[in-house]
Amino acid sequence: MGYRSDVALVLRNEEWERFEGLVKSEPDDENRAELLDYIKAAEITQGEKYTVAVWDYVKWYANAMVEFVERFTSNTPHIIHRLGEDNNDYEYKESVGDDWEMHDCVSLVRHLEININPLKAE
Repeated sequence: MGYRSDVALVLRNEEWERFEGLVKSEPDDENRAELLDYIKAAEITQGEKYTVAVWDYVKWYANAMVEFVERFTSNTPHIIHRLGEDNNDYEYKESVGDDWEMHDCVSLVRHLEININPLKAE
């Protein structure tokens, strides 16, 4: 099964288009197929200025998509949130320059849900 994470990637719309174009033109057939599968699996939301891609419960380590995202974002304004299965496993990466609005696209919210019924006294 492997360790799983939830991941959000925030890019400017024009950078997302460039990202998709580079994925589609990936010369290695096997890598391109894996990258396209990741894009198909993402929940993608596009606003006026930004695109947010969210992956739920994915293996986010040592694979073609992680390496591709790391290369792509090394010189591109972006935000990445990665929330692992373990409660203390949270990673945040950003390089937004002066584009502070990008921070408003994704926020992390954790909460506890309480079900009172099993706690009722008999």
